[in-house]
Amino acid sequence: MKRSPSFPLPNRLARHVLFWLGITLFMWLIRWPDPNSPGGYVTLVMLLSIQLPTYILVTYPLLYGLISPLLLRQRFGLFGFFLVGWVVASAAILRLFSADYEFVIAPHVLGIPATRSFNGAYFIGFFPGGGFFFINLVAGLASSFKIGQYWYDRQRQHQQLSRQRLSTELALLKTQLHPQFIANTLAYLQELTRVKSSRSPQVVLDLSHLLSYLLYESRAPWVPLDAEVETVQRYVDLQQGQQGAQLAISMNVSGTLDGCRIAPLLLLALVEHAFFYYLGEDTELAWISIQGHVRQKSLRFKVIHSRDPSRSVSVEEEEAGLTPIRRRLALLYAGQFSLELLAETDLVVVLLDLPVDSLVHQNPEIALLTTFT
Repeated sequence: MKRSPSFPLPNRLARHVLFWLGITLFMWLIRWPDPNSPGGYVTLVMLLSIQLPTYILVTYPLLYGLISPLLLRQRFGLFGFFLVGWVVASAAILRLFSADYEFVIAPHVLGIPATRSFNGAYFIGFFPGGGFFFINLVAGLASSFKIGQYWYDRQRQHQQLSRQRLSTELALLKTQLHPQFIANTLAYLQELTRVKSSRSPQVVLDLSHLLSYLLYESRAPWVPLDAEVETVQRYVDLQQGQQGAQLAISMNVSGTLDGCRIAPLLLLALVEHAFFYYLGEDTELAWISIQGHVRQKSLRFKVIHSRDPSRSVSVEEEEAGLTPIRRRLALLYAGQFSLELLAETDLVVVLLDLPVDSLVHQNPEIALLTTFT
């Protein structure tokens, strides 16, 4: 598919035409009526035969021959060298158009006789005062537009790259169910099916819900809080069925969940984190407590794990395991969240506080961009 240009030619041409029309109108207004001419008509002829052609001929080489390839690419030495040549050439072009007007157009078109002779002395005084000042004024104005457009394009590209980078990073930071959990759940389901257990349909529903949530619902930037809590509950139920009596799990989330929203997979990531680091070992009397409470559109989510210091992983490893979750929270809830890990001899507490008010999440792209920049 052919990529459309950022600035289509018709729009670009229209901008250039409007710019030169504006310059012509401005120069005509400040010089009309000219006390040295019969009226505005002569002033307009002077503008069209001397100033406008000169401005056009000197401005575009400056924009596309010096600024674009040299100044904007920070080749300042070459830019300064060629700028001196541009100044000399600009004065020469202005002098040539002035001669054309004074010795050709004025006497033969307007009937105004020349006041000087066309000879070598005419070109002494190479830099006309007022005329050369307006050359620099117009060229400087056009250059400011060019540099401003360049800066605007760079800022827009930077914002687009920032959004793409953030989207990619967030996609990578979204936790996915550990492959071992999927394998264990399928093996567990196979065993239930073999013995024709009445739990088989519920396990199928729970696993189907988890996979659907991971593949579809979690693509949204924000999801209803009750949907995230339901997904965590189904995950816990599946883990409870696989672990059996060797694992005691309790889960309770209270408060008003209606109208609350959260980034998908955050709570699930914290719960899976606990299973992955603490409860995958052959510890006796292992337990996990999951508690959540919503109050005034703020969620406090607490995960407490049993810990066997002689066999469990270190607290430093557990803290390192929270790094992706902490990074994602920093991108989505900059300055609005708290994530702490508190370790005791026989337990570890992971405590999360964050807002779940839907008004906070109305425009996630702007929030992300503001956070990044």
